[in-house]
Amino acid sequence: MKTKDDVILAQILREEMQTVFNEGREELRLNARDSIGRKVKRRFLGPYIVQKVLPNDRYEVRKLDEGEEGPCRTTTAGDMLKDWSHSH
Repeated sequence: MKTKDDVILAQILREEMQTVFNEGREELRLNARDSIGRKVKRRFLGPYIVQKVLPNDRYEVRKLDEGEEGPCRTTTAGDMLKDWSHSH
């Protein structure tokens, strides 16, 4: 039987999983191409900055440091992005 606490916890979890990336926000992008041997490789590329929010949880992003690995501009899905802060 569900309790009131179960419903509240489920709502909190749904809100945490629904990450929305806003324009101008800095993010990292999952390096899906290099899934083999990823034990020693970086899992994420970037940082990227969100240039434009597109429909269906898609984002147009631009790399902040163009000398790093990965495309300078690309379109990616929200589940391929991760919040990035300057403390990393």
